Amino acid sequence: MESRGVPAKEVLRKCAQFPTPFNAHTLRSKLSSYDLKLLQERCKIPPIVKLRLPDEDESTNMTIIDEIGVYWDMFINGFRVLLHPFFVKVLNAYGLVPGQLSPHAWCFMSFSSTNVID
Repeated sequence: MESRGVPAKEVLRKCAQFPTPFNAHTLRSKLSSYDLKLLQERCKIPPIVKLRLPDEDESTNMTIIDEIGVYWDMFINGFRVLLHPFFVKVLNAYGLVPGQLSPHAWCFMSFSSTNVID
């Protein structure tokens, strides 16, 4: 088998040089209980919001009913609990949950909510 005149072995050798594709199911949390306490204090997360770290057999993108997955960088970039109605409208319009947006999207959304929306 050849690809545009290049032998298949050469194509496979070149492909092997690329890093392994990203797989969210293999990521494990690097946060500790202390990190969660810091996050709750610094971001003024109300006590009614329960924070938890994934169990050993869970990846960072696994949630159960009544949970949402969030990332540390989301908070750095403006994500806050309880969600501002602007964020709720945007997420609902696209059928998304907070963890489906990249952390940098929260930076843009925070800017938009404070500078464009009442």
